[in-house]
Amino acid sequence: MTNLRSDNVILVVLDGLNYSVAHHCMGYLNGLIEADSATLYKMECELPSMSRPLYECILTGVSPVKSGIVNNEVVRLSHFDSIFSLARLAGKTTAAAAYYWVSCITVRHSLPLEIVSPMINS
Repeated sequence: MTNLRSDNVILVVLDGLNYSVAHHCMGYLNGLIEADSATLYKMECELPSMSRPLYECILTGVSPVKSGIVNNEVVRLSHFDSIFSLARLAGKTTAAAAYYWVSCITVRHSLPLEIVSPMINS
């Protein structure tokens, strides 16, 4: 395993995964926690408990009511700074392997953006 510098952050968000199931079944991540190389946080869900509003909430810290992203059909650029934009402002490099909604949160403040096409085996 590559040694990560102490200022590196990897945020793993598993949409729809129950905390107790995650805690019980995520062997590798639990091993990192036991080795003091990772931390597990139990999150309280904002309402509505839908994917798009909660991605906005997790990455910006802004509740769905304040952000206006109140259901999965609201797909627009975020109006708020995100963990990605703040990291970029601090001179950090960011990346995401995520559903396209995440780009709606990050693109506004994180340009330049490098689009990487998925590799598809024919």
